[in-house]
Amino acid sequence: MDWKEITWWVCAFVGAAPVVGVFLWHTWEFHILPRRIPREEIERLADEIAHEHPDNPDYWAYVEEYNAWHRSETFEQGKWRRVRLALRLRSL
Repeated sequence: MDWKEITWWVCAFVGAAPVVGVFLWHTWEFHILPRRIPREEIERLADEIAHEHPDNPDYWAYVEEYNAWHRSETFEQGKWRRVRLALRLRSL
């Protein structure tokens, strides 16, 4: 392996590092951290939404998720996605 090839690999690694870093951060904030919220907390939030908005609780959980997306709060977005899933499972 010569210096030209080594330089190419180093540049490729440095160029790809921010993209990979953002992907890993998003995966951590949106998928992994919300799964660490206790199920009781998710059920409590689902109960609150169902009590406050008995006509369409799934829509209001979606509104919370959408607002979190606009505020760039990835963790909150993942949390409200879990609440929506809990509400959907109740309606089955």
